[in-house]
Amino acid sequence: MVRLYLLPHVFWQRCSASIRGVDAIFCLALTGAAIKLMAGIHQVDDLKMFDEALYLMQGVNLAGQALPVAAWGPFYVWWYHALHQ
Repeated sequence: MVRLYLLPHVFWQRCSASIRGVDAIFCLALTGAAIKLMAGIHQVDDLKMFDEALYLMQGVNLAGQALPVAAWGPFYVWWYHALHQ
């Protein structure tokens, strides 16, 4: 048996006006945050393919080399090394 208060439209009708107002404020805040987050998305530059190829090459040749510095993602190189084994 489905209880009526579990249905969304019945629950919405039973909510007080203040709760609906708070929901509307949170929805507007979430929408504003999403717009702010996506505002400069066209300026973001994706990784180039040479980066991926360099990680792959370092992972394959890891046995004879030291790990790269932290800026070059040593865990990523380890991952490729593990896949190559």
